[in-house]
Amino acid sequence: MQVRILIFECSSGQGADLLGELEAGLFGDRLAREGCQTSIAYIDVAEPDSIVLFEEWDSRAHIERWIAARKVAGLHDAFVNTVTPMLASPYQVRYLEPTSA
Repeated sequence: MQVRILIFECSSGQGADLLGELEAGLFGDRLAREGCQTSIAYIDVAEPDSIVLFEEWDSRAHIERWIAARKVAGLHDAFVNTVTPMLASPYQVRYLEPTSA
């Protein structure tokens, strides 16, 4: 199991627009995401322009194949070019693995 978290700190008032882009750009092909078990967007209740995307994948290889396919199709760059103007800072990506603790 591989967890991927994307953190988006939006400019003031841009959180709802970013959620719309996530829905159209990432969630729109949810069924085509082989190996993706969960994909949920969360809004920080104290700061609604702070969005966290939480994903659970079967493996890191599944994530990399999905990203590569989106890049070949031009979808990755289109998404990045669309959301970047909405952000107060570059988005962050973190990869997490479960521990026995």
